Amino acid sequence: MPANVPVRESGTATVGMLFAYLWWSTPQFLYYIIAIAVLLAALVTIGALTKSSELIVMRACGISLYRTAMPMLAFAVGAAAMIFGLQETVLATSNRHADQLRQDGLEARILERATVDAVVHVAPALVEMHADRLHEDAVSEGRRPLHVLLL
Repeated sequence: MPANVPVRESGTATVGMLFAYLWWSTPQFLYYIIAIAVLLAALVTIGALTKSSELIVMRACGISLYRTAMPMLAFAVGAAAMIFGLQETVLATSNRHADQLRQDGLEARILERATVDAVVHVAPALVEMHADRLHEDAVSEGRRPLHVLLL
């Protein structure tokens, strides 16, 4: 195989790459978690107010349900604005970096279990052209044949 063809052998992801992947994946996780957290917080708050009959007391004091719900609505609008801002500013860049790291190294660890020896980033025609020769060389030298995954 030519020297200028980048080959990444399986299992070459480092701990630094793992932490970088987690760093760049965190905004996507936050995007999912914030909406669920706001919904859960609203349900727990209303449940607690109902359990202790505080909603009934507020209604008896003349406070409307709209005014009671206003803080929760404001919190939900703030969370929606935060999610929108996250999506518009950070998410595309962080997902791009996380995908690149996953393709560069983390997939190599996963592929190690699948008995793939190398991940090759080249044109499929180039690998097909040399695949038979590489297989024959490995068998003739008594080595295990090379398994290649094309990305």
